[in-house]
Amino acid sequence: MNITRRLHAIAWLGAVLGALMATLAVSGAAQAATPSMSRAGGHAIVAPPAPSGVQVAGVAPSISPAVSTKRVGPFGAYTCPSGTLCAWAWDSTTSTWLIFNLFKCSTYALSNWVGGGAYQDAQTGGVRSTFYGRTGNALKSFTPDGGAMHQYDWTSVWFIKNC
Repeated sequence: MNITRRLHAIAWLGAVLGALMATLAVSGAAQAATPSMSRAGGHAIVAPPAPSGVQVAGVAPSISPAVSTKRVGPFGAYTCPSGTLCAWAWDSTTSTWLIFNLFKCSTYALSNWVGGGAYQDAQTGGVRSTFYGRTGNALKSFTPDGGAMHQYDWTSVWFIKNC
């Protein structure tokens, strides 16, 4: 892991811990402490900070076939719907995270997904999702894990199959 990624990971972890501390301070001692950013499908995930060193591309990330999307600013909260693979891509044209909700089983083509992002797999039924490179080579394959957020560099990903 290079130093830039380590610093980004440390900054993101610090932001998550800060948000957790603020949540605990507001919720009071009588309530059970449930980290708000731990799982999707019922609990909000805190968005990471803006990626560092991102060049403004002038074009927002997109996906085909089209899916529903949501924009969240750095440190904003989002809940990945149950049954969905949520893919987070940084949109430098708006300085927000653009979250793509992959619900329908399909192979999706990505455009302008550059640099660090994240994904959450809140799908059900034991499906297997795969990220593919330009030539169709499998880069990563995984099964649902309840919607935990995983950081991922989208630069080499050209396709996502969510089933």
